Amino acid sequence: MKKYYVIFLVFHITLATVGAVFGLVTLWLGFKENYKKHRKIGPITSIIWFFTAITGTMVYLLLYVFYHGGETTSVIKAILNP
Repeated sequence: MKKYYVIFLVFHITLATVGAVFGLVTLWLGFKENYKKHRKIGPITSIIWFFTAITGTMVYLLLYVFYHGGETTSVIKAILNP
C-alpha cells in the first residue's frame, strides 16, 4: 500500500502546485480583462483542479481509511515535547 500512497501523493502534490499556478494566472488574466487568454487557460485549469480533487481524495482514503498509519499527535505537542 505504501507504494501506491507515495505515487498518488507525488502526483497530487504536482497537480496541486501546477493547478495553483494556473489558477492564479487565470484569475489574473480575468482581472486584467484579457478574456481571450483567460478563456483559453480556464478549461485547462479546471481539468487540473478536477484531477487534483480526485487524487486528494485517494490520498486521504489511502492514508486514513485503507491503511491505518498509527496514532498521531498535534503539531504543538510534537514541537514542544521532545
